[in-house]
Amino acid sequence: MQDRDILLRLLYRAFLDIRLAARAGNVQVGEALSNLLHTLPLAMLKCGDDRACDSVVLEDLKKRAEMLGLSKWLDTALRDVAVNEE
Repeated sequence: MQDRDILLRLLYRAFLDIRLAARAGNVQVGEALSNLLHTLPLAMLKCGDDRACDSVVLEDLKKRAEMLGLSKWLDTALRDVAVNEE
């Protein structure tokens, strides 16, 4: 799977997790995931067709997740994306 596909699937996963958190009244989870991922679409747009750039965006996302204390969420999401690859 290419990094662009992984990034898009991570966004999909995050939207699901944000929706579940909202239903449970857990605003903190939604806010944390939004904080982690809100710049991802713009970063991907800036990459255009440059697939090497997508790899940089993914690595930057991993660093940002670590800074925000969301490495566990990202690691789990990346494993789920790999397992559910279609």
